[in-house]
Amino acid sequence: MKKSYGLVFLFVIMFTFSIILTGCGGGGGGNNGNGGGQTYTIALSSNPTEGGTIQKDPDASSYSSGTNVTLTAVGNTGWIFSGWSGDLTGITNPAIIQMNRNKAVVANFTKIKYTLTPNVDGQGTVSETLKSKGTYENGAIVTVKANPSPGWKFDHWTGDLSGDTNPADITMNKDKSITAHFIQEQASVKWNFLVYMDGDNNLEGEAIADLNEMEQIGSTNDVNVLVLLDRSPLYDATNGNWSGTRLYKVTKDNANSSNIVSTMDQDYGEKDMSNPNTLTDFIVYCQQKYPAQHTVLTLWDHGGGVYPRSVRNKNKITKSIGAKDLIKPGASAKGICWDDTTGSDAWSCLTTDEVAQALSQARAATGKKIDVLNFDACVMQMMEQAYEWRNEADYLVGSEESVPGTGNDYDVVLEHLTANPNMTSSFLTTTLVDDFYSYYSKTGENTTYSAINLGSIPSLLRSFSAFATALNNSNDLTNIGKAMAAADYYDYPENIDLYGFANAIPAYCMDTNVKNTAAALKTAISNTVLSHHETGTHAGSSYGVAILFPYSHNQYKAYFGTNQYTTLKLAMDTQWDEFLIKFINSLLGSQDSMKSQISWSSGDCDIAMVEPDGIIYDVTSGSTANGVFSADSTNGGTESYTLRAVHQIGNYWPALVRYSGSGTITLSLTINGVANTYSVNPPADGDYYTVSGVGPYALKSAQPQLVPIGKKALKKK
Repeated sequence: MKKSYGLVFLFVIMFTFSIILTGCGGGGGGNNGNGGGQTYTIALSSNPTEGGTIQKDPDASSYSSGTNVTLTAVGNTGWIFSGWSGDLTGITNPAIIQMNRNKAVVANFTKIKYTLTPNVDGQGTVSETLKSKGTYENGAIVTVKANPSPGWKFDHWTGDLSGDTNPADITMNKDKSITAHFIQEQASVKWNFLVYMDGDNNLEGEAIADLNEMEQIGSTNDVNVLVLLDRSPLYDATNGNWSGTRLYKVTKDNANSSNIVSTMDQDYGEKDMSNPNTLTDFIVYCQQKYPAQHTVLTLWDHGGGVYPRSVRNKNKITKSIGAKDLIKPGASAKGICWDDTTGSDAWSCLTTDEVAQALSQARAATGKKIDVLNFDACVMQMMEQAYEWRNEADYLVGSEESVPGTGNDYDVVLEHLTANPNMTSSFLTTTLVDDFYSYYSKTGENTTYSAINLGSIPSLLRSFSAFATALNNSNDLTNIGKAMAAADYYDYPENIDLYGFANAIPAYCMDTNVKNTAAALKTAISNTVLSHHETGTHAGSSYGVAILFPYSHNQYKAYFGTNQYTTLKLAMDTQWDEFLIKFINSLLGSQDSMKSQISWSSGDCDIAMVEPDGIIYDVTSGSTANGVFSADSTNGGTESYTLRAVHQIGNYWPALVRYSGSGTITLSLTINGVANTYSVNPPADGDYYTVSGVGPYALKSAQPQLVPIGKKALKKK
């Protein structure tokens, strides 16, 4: 019996061992379709060890055959992943490796390197320690030294280095650009206060008044006040009623009279102030005859920002005389300084690129860059201009909003400058802003004034470009438009505050990338705008720099139809203009057709149309971006407005204007093939009227319905 139990026990053991062998399969090595139970390990290392780490997913000590493992190289601070080696090659990160044997993978890291770009204003050089062709590892401390040429001396740093310490240390934690400013040693005068005063237009009286303001202080041993004044033969008869262009060295008027008492340095006859060569010659002449350590240049006149004024409200522009805004129709304005007498056409001005050209030519001739570029003109403090002029001055001062006719408070500014001629360029910029605010905070007017550090523009552009790219890649256009509408806007409502726009993004936009880049942009703007003050409705809602954002088809056509905006450097170097095109196209449609027509027997009457931008256009406009008017009929006849095939979606409201005849007018309105005719009897005056009960029509995909009027009357707009 004991033997039998022993045999049974032996049989059980052998049978169990057989099952185990069968489970192992005959494939050896475990590399079969079912994994076979064979596992492998992966050895991970970093080169160098301090460069970073490798994360694996799934995170396990061993893996079954055929398992895909995702490896992610993560660089430590100051290091960047450069590629794989060992059993994994290439630069793809994260990367996937399949486990079919034991493997070893190395993640290679290199130190992040940044570029230091030295620039020079004046005559001299910049030397660097630890120099490696201008490229440095993250965290490297570079000592830079400004070396003046004979007859010159170092003054100060701008850009990513400030102050006047020399040599100076700069820590490399990003790409950086610095400028060493040198001044001529022989210059004993501290400041040249230059004013390029274009009064050859309807601002002639204001020009003389501002020159009188400067004469309350005049030039001193430390400050030269030099004014190039161009007068018009049309608007002001005082001071001998002379016309032409004269250069004055402003002297103090002890009698405080209304006459110009300053010393005339040059009588040029008539000069074209809209010609960039005139501006260049003025700067060069003053710098060479009156050398000074620092220069502030003020451009004085109407300002137009980047707006082509010929198409906005056509001949309906009615700005108050005295406000430094273009009040005449027909100008193609993306700049400043209109010369009515000798401009190459009726409304010639200095364009944005021509200002840069003039400043660049003056700098080449004198070896000196303008310290402070100040605009006593409307709507010139824009991102577009700041980027265009970033290399031509250290600081930019101006207004996002229209500037009242009185402009800068020159007697107060000069009082402060002459009392403290050793003030730095940055201090003068804040003085200009503070004095502007001090004056207009008492008048109740809506104003803005700010100072921008142009040396910080390259850093600002990087943030702005990322924001523009995110906007252009986003499909959340409706909410982006709401954020635009929430930002502060100005006399030209297509100009909005850039910080305010970015600040409104989180409340409306759902796109994470847009929100993140907007936050970074706000920080960059805060680091670029040195000082800003606002009064009236702009208090607390404007932050120092505006940007163009057309919100209607007509505005879009004004800028892009003439290719003016796309020639600006900001448009060429970022995707902002591409985003604007995408945004405007999202507002357009082609589902509807509409024709409005009026007929009358005698006298004059003009057909008009209120378009989605809220502006009334009439037959004298010829056409708009959305519709085409027929020819103007002045004594009876027929006039019409026909909607273009592609037009802005929104409300359209047929209207009439300037009826000087008698009797009824027949209005025929056809929308998407639905026709209605109305008889109206308007009063004879020059106002605009919409027909009561007719419109507005929300043109979109659904057919708008005509609502018959209850009485044949007109409703005054």
